[in-house]
Amino acid sequence: MIELPFFEDRHRELHGRLQDIASRFDQVALRGETGEVDEAGRDTVRACAELGLCRLLVPAEFGGAGLDLRSICLAREALAASSGLADSVFAVQGLGAYPLALSGNGALCQRYLPRAAEGHAIGAFALTEPEAGSDAGALATRARPEGDGYVLDGGKVFISNATIASFFVVFARTAEGSKRAISAFVVDAEAPGLSIVRRQHVTAPHPLAEIRLSGCRVPAANRLGEEGDGMRLALGTLD
Repeated sequence: MIELPFFEDRHRELHGRLQDIASRFDQVALRGETGEVDEAGRDTVRACAELGLCRLLVPAEFGGAGLDLRSICLAREALAASSGLADSVFAVQGLGAYPLALSGNGALCQRYLPRAAEGHAIGAFALTEPEAGSDAGALATRARPEGDGYVLDGGKVFISNATIASFFVVFARTAEGSKRAISAFVVDAEAPGLSIVRRQHVTAPHPLAEIRLSGCRVPAANRLGEEGDGMRLALGTLD
């Protein structure tokens, strides 16, 4: 049962601050309409950071405001009223950050999350594939152990924030079968072997693209959780 009042003083304070943000995102909406989606996406993250909204997506111990769902909902409501593109970019920033917090990997959290909270790093969530959309367990991207890390090969499609991301959370198969066969990795956008194949255009413009991983080497330290934790992290994030 929800304890009433549903909103606390901190939510009312945030709601008050969000009432006048529309003007901050006028340029985002305009750039999105004229095809400048990457610039609009970066403007969104910069403005959200200045407003303290990026901190809502990060745990307090890593410079955030504590992952309060009600606060995130208030922020998204205000952003969506101003610009659908801004809301999309903000939401995917959360999808990129949350698997790190959920994994319990303190070293990776410390490396990426403080920068995400300040808007200096932009995340992306790389799960969907041409033959693995609603059935994420059918993904074919592979992560092969080699030396002190993994080599990733495969392709992802309809990846939001792909063209502006600093890092990707990539889900790849580390074993055969379906149970505990998928693992998750943090891959820097500049990692050799990771490339943007093409932009993908949809009715509501946002930074969306197909990516390719070709012999992309990732340190074992960049794995989130244990091998086989990928589906738990993916579904836990999307829930």
